[in-house]
Amino acid sequence: MKRFLLFFISVSIIFSFCSCAGSNNHSPDITNTQENCNGYGSTDRICESKDSFYLLRDSYIFVVDKKSHKCRPLCNKPDCLHDKYTGGYNTNYCNAFAMSDLDAIDYYGGKLYFTTTKDEKDKDGNIITYNMITRMNPDGTDREDIYTTTEKIFDDIKVHRGYVYSHIESLKQENSSWATNGIEESQLCRLPVNGGEWEKLDIKKPKGKFLISDYRIYDDTIYTLYSVKEKNIITTYNLKNNKAYDITDNFKPKPEWVFTVMNNKLYFDNGNTVYKSELDGTDCKKVVDLSEKYKDYNKFRVYNNDGNSVYITAFKGDDSPDSLLILLDKNGKTKSFKLPKNIVLKSAGDVDGQVFMKSEEDSDCFYYLDKTKLGTKAFMTKIYEQNLG
Repeated sequence: MKRFLLFFISVSIIFSFCSCAGSNNHSPDITNTQENCNGYGSTDRICESKDSFYLLRDSYIFVVDKKSHKCRPLCNKPDCLHDKYTGGYNTNYCNAFAMSDLDAIDYYGGKLYFTTTKDEKDKDGNIITYNMITRMNPDGTDREDIYTTTEKIFDDIKVHRGYVYSHIESLKQENSSWATNGIEESQLCRLPVNGGEWEKLDIKKPKGKFLISDYRIYDDTIYTLYSVKEKNIITTYNLKNNKAYDITDNFKPKPEWVFTVMNNKLYFDNGNTVYKSELDGTDCKKVVDLSEKYKDYNKFRVYNNDGNSVYITAFKGDDSPDSLLILLDKNGKTKSFKLPKNIVLKSAGDVDGQVFMKSEEDSDCFYYLDKTKLGTKAFMTKIYEQNLG
């Protein structure tokens, strides 16, 4: 769908991630979230609860047990074959099935929230597409649609302190503003988790066409990084006073594509260097120049953290499959580990482990990275392979 293209323009190394961490320690709980299931681009394909990771991929929800590292479709019916894998869809029986164009999923308050779609014929035989925000229990039961529309597109969902947040666009507009060279009318809105109506948030978005490069929620603040032509704009929205602020000029230098918030500091990359700043972008300080230690790599992206370390990926170039995972600790020290070739840039993680998704032409592979085994051959293992053929 064309709305996906704008987030992938000129970028071969896009990350989606989901890290739910407490402001003082890493805990995927609800009240104080450090980063509440954030996504780079428009999708959040992985989220986590205290005991499990959840992945929404190709219209199926998978669950990964944090203790056993076993991965399976999220269906508790012992006789279900999860019909997708036997050549057909069974939307009425398999709990794991979630028809979704977006594959956005989040965990909040003991429930999974995700996007779904369905097509139905009206009395004249015309196909009507419904877009829904759906929630259910983590065992796949008690599914319900909390919002249904034929008029809006949901481009992402993040659930934070009682609300579902999404950048949405009305389908009633005569000319869709979605295009590969930017958007004009994407509006950040929120919906109560128990349903109701969407509320527009008066954020300081740029005029004209722009891309949303990154978008985070940290405690009472929403951070958005816009790309406008060759200029980056960083804004915040305070959820307490409902005011928006443009903090672009506070950054010296400015974040390029992604950033992460760890222990009340904002970490970002610019060129080969990682910086950290105060939450309002002031007092930017150089943390480490990665090119000094990793001379064979020329692209670095800060994309996630676990409360103790910032996660960075390093690439040799657009055409090279080789990549590194770099862990940057609070003291500016780094450790690096080779990742499987062509690994996708989707991940979720807690203090002990991370789940990665790797895409190939005919399959998706899920990997578990055990941080307690870093430095050994057993630190990353394949836990599931989904045949897309």
